Amino acid sequence: MRDNAGVCSNSSMRIASPLVATVALLLITSVALAQGKSLAPPPAKVQQAKKKKEDQPEGPVATLLGFEALPGGSSRIYVELSESVTVTQHEAQGQIVFVLENAQIQTSNTENALELSYHNTPVLRAKLRRARLDKQDKKARKGGRDVELLLEMKAEVKPMHRLVEGRKGTYRLEVEFPAGSGSGSDAPSPPPPSKKK
Repeated sequence: MRDNAGVCSNSSMRIASPLVATVALLLITSVALAQGKSLAPPPAKVQQAKKKKEDQPEGPVATLLGFEALPGGSSRIYVELSESVTVTQHEAQGQIVFVLENAQIQTSNTENALELSYHNTPVLRAKLRRARLDKQDKKARKGGRDVELLLEMKAEVKPMHRLVEGRKGTYRLEVEFPAGSGSGSDAPSPPPPSKKK
């Protein structure tokens, strides 16, 4: 409405604004329905399934690096995997490297090293790391990536490795060292416990 001076009053603007918004919403809804589109958001379960599928990596994933002291003095380093992998072994001075072809590491925590200097094993340190492939290797491999299990050794030993099938399609790379092949005695002794007065 106009007041005496011919200017629109605030009360008429308040009525017009919601009316314009309602008309616009009705137009958008009718156009969407005419095109066969639904305006309702997808159910939460569908959204979660889509997100889960997008987050899942393609190919095998190294999920856990671990150590086991076995009965009789032998020891084992293992890597938990989401799928089977091809494993190759390389040796260098003081190191043994197992290459897990086309595998990947999904979380950075998996790359933390296992410090084994005080354990009865010939392994000083075990670590998973992403391998750096050159361009030729990337083209030859479908995923263009590898994971390496790097073992820094206290003693020169020939380990045995095998890939073991687990539950629900998972696998485990096990690297075993025989009894007497290394001991924690070669490592520096731990500091003595502090005495409380």
